[in-house]
This record gives sequence, structure tokens and C-alpha cells, in this order.
Amino acid sequence: MRPAPSLRRKSEALSMLGLWGLIPAALLVWLLLLHGAWWAPWPIALLWALTMPTTRRQYLGGLVVALAGYALPLVVTGVQYPLGRTANLVAAIMGFGRHGLIVWALTALMALLLGLSGAWVGHALRNLTRS
Repeated sequence: MRPAPSLRRKSEALSMLGLWGLIPAALLVWLLLLHGAWWAPWPIALLWALTMPTTRRQYLGGLVVALAGYALPLVVTGVQYPLGRTANLVAAIMGFGRHGLIVWALTALMALLLGLSGAWVGHALRNLTRS
């Protein structure tokens, strides 16, 4: 059974509004990262998953918020400072030679895992409250 047309339009409008909410959520992650909260994508993705109606939007939103929140400070800082050389140095210390791309990939992986795990917990809590 399909919902009434007016309910369907309201649901679509709310979900579009929710997609626009990705921008302030990513900015919030960015601000928290600037203050040393490296774990910030986790609670933001959890809250995102609690507010989104579908599973796909919960998980994709959590991933986008986390990755964008981690990428913003790297891009802004990369414009001002030579982060490529710093990444090469960190990679050399880690034993990867001068392959700074590995450091960037590990940073993105950590952000994605934080976002995904936060969205997963939010999805589980949302399903728990339904039953």
C-alpha cells in the first residue's frame, strides 16, 4: 500500500532538506577536528543516521559527512602549507618510503570507518526503537 500523495511529497521534501543538511554536518565535523576531536565523525554520523528515513541515506550520509569533514581541513591547510612533504615524511617514518599517498589514504580510511560505524550504530538504534 502506497502512502497518500501529500504524505509522499512531504517525505520527499524532508529527505531533500536532509540532503542539504550534509553541508552543516560536514562543517561541524571540520570545526570539531580543528579543536582536536579526531573522533568527531562518529557522533555526527550517528545523529545523521537517527534522522534519515532510509538505510541508504543513513549510511551514505554518514560516509559523506565523515569524508568531507576530514577533507575540508586537509584542503584548506594544504593551500597554506606543504602537506605533501609532510605526508612523505610521515610515510617514511612509518616505513613506507616516500609514498605520502599512503598517509592520505589511511586518513581517508579512518574517516570512512568512523562515519560508517557511527551510521551503523545510529541505524541499529533507530531500528531498535521501532520494534
